[in-house]
Amino acid sequence: MTRTQAYIDAILTQVFILYSNQGITLTVSSIYIWDTPDPYTNYSMYGRLFGFDDQLAAMEWEGDLAHLIGYLTEGLANLDTL
Repeated sequence: MTRTQAYIDAILTQVFILYSNQGITLTVSSIYIWDTPDPYTNYSMYGRLFGFDDQLAAMEWEGDLAHLIGYLTEGLANLDTL
């Protein structure tokens, strides 16, 4: 998990710099890294996205933005959700 955390930290550092240059402050409230096989591996890209949405709803998550990061997968996002 250390390598995964380092990878996420490196991405977030770059994102924070980009937003900071525009006078926007970002805060990360939590990062969850699976230490078991994640439940999204057998889904299509839409299935992974909808499964992630369902999991956030079940957790009663109240953040402004959530991001599911994977590897060897296509990118997909909900638009107009902020």
